[in-house]
Amino acid sequence: MKLLYFHVPKTAGSSINDFFADHIKSYHFHIESVEKKDNDFFKKYDFVSGHVSYTDMNRLVDLKQWITFATFREPFHYVVSHLKWVRKLADPGEEERLRAHPDIFQKIALKMTEFDFSSPHEIKKFIEWLESIAFYYFHNTQMYYMNEVNYENSLTKTQLDIALNNMRNIDFIGVQEDMDSFINMISYEFGWPSEKKPPYVNRNENNYGFDTSCEETKKALYPLYEKDLIIYKEAKKLFGEQRILYQDKQNMSIRGFVDGYNQNIVSGWVRFQESLKKVELVLKLNDQIIGKTTANIFRQDLKTQGIHPSGCCGFRFKLDGKFPTEKCKVYVKDTDIDVPYI
Repeated sequence: MKLLYFHVPKTAGSSINDFFADHIKSYHFHIESVEKKDNDFFKKYDFVSGHVSYTDMNRLVDLKQWITFATFREPFHYVVSHLKWVRKLADPGEEERLRAHPDIFQKIALKMTEFDFSSPHEIKKFIEWLESIAFYYFHNTQMYYMNEVNYENSLTKTQLDIALNNMRNIDFIGVQEDMDSFINMISYEFGWPSEKKPPYVNRNENNYGFDTSCEETKKALYPLYEKDLIIYKEAKKLFGEQRILYQDKQNMSIRGFVDGYNQNIVSGWVRFQESLKKVELVLKLNDQIIGKTTANIFRQDLKTQGIHPSGCCGFRFKLDGKFPTEKCKVYVKDTDIDVPYI
């Protein structure tokens, strides 16, 4: 099972990484680019996270072989948080962190000390300066991570549509404003202990003059998040749809098969048609229950074929004795719904 987190900066990603580190043995965090990396690099790890775009990763690896995640944040507060993070690099005592960043970020951080961000007029001047040096990374950054292109004077509807379609191909979408539900959803999906939202790390309490309650500040920053409003609206929609799939449904219709059996093993896969709740199963012989299990085993073929977003809906009964397994039948627990043989 291979997991990949598209770490859009300032969307609780460090906290998400800590969460996965508690449950995954082999991981690699904070990839800043795919330069000098190939498919063999990613094969080493069960979980990879980094500031890499969907576009870059899709060129490098077969994303159908990975279970993918991304988190997003309300765009106005996202932009303020992102800018504060860069400005902090120029604070006294941050010299080592400043030097660890690319030259362009060092230049911007130091330049930011010249602006009064409590003034909407100064904010506009700062954005004009960014554009004068052809630096557009702060413009619609969340969109950038879904479709990495040069947005300088060329942002088109097609580019936005590609970003939205890429987002829809990600298996699990979360929003920072409801991280509890996202974490609990992932915990349930992989059979990990249910947890509350991990504490935020990398917080920056200094506002550097930014007033998020000021409408003029919001208007001044609008060029930096105009298209991200569309990205975030779609992220919230996808997140809401996923949450519904984990709720109990009246419709018990299933998809699945018993696709293998021998003298003491019966295996296959099953999921509900309209829900991602795990299917509890019983194995019967002559109407007597001889085994119980839950369909939660990871199967790469089910993930690759798009049958299940994580592929975690396989099952396997291993019986103590030898039985005529071809006479056994697999049922959804407490129902007369049986899982057919292929």
